[in-house]
Order: sequence, then structure tokens, then C-alpha cells
Amino acid sequence: MSNALHFFNQMKAARANRALSDMKERGLEPTKMLAWEVDCALYGVLVHAMEGHMKDARKLFQSMGKKGVEPGNVIYNMMIYGYGREGN
Repeated sequence: MSNALHFFNQMKAARANRALSDMKERGLEPTKMLAWEVDCALYGVLVHAMEGHMKDARKLFQSMGKKGVEPGNVIYNMMIYGYGREGN
């Protein structure tokens, strides 16, 4: 992976983590209290932004179940794609 692409992916993951932290601070963390579609969309955006940083993406993915949010096919596919890109 080129240095520029690696740097870009690091920036995306950092922004996603920062956005999730900001949401939690404001009491907007995705939970089963929101509509399922909204929760999956929020998690999907964050997982996609963490492409190239599958350790962070996996933590987020695992937190979905703890929050009572069932990942849909799109999020599973994002995880599979991300691991494939990393060679795992």
C-alpha cells in the first residue's frame, strides 16, 4: 500500500473513532433504542471509515451485539471486504 493511501486510511479511521466518541459524549451512541435501520446505517458508516484498520472495525462490530443491534448483510460484507484487503 502506498504511503499516501496508508495515511489517508489512518485519517479516516481516526475521524471515525473521534465521531463515535463525540456521539457517546452527547448521548447519541447507537443503541437498540433507535430504529434498527438508523443504528445499522451509523455503524455501517463507521465500519466503512475504518477500512484498513480492522482491529478497530472489529471492536466496533463486536460492540453492536453488546448494544442489541444485529449487523445486517451489508456490514458483514464490509467486514469480509476489509479483512480481504488486509490479507486476513
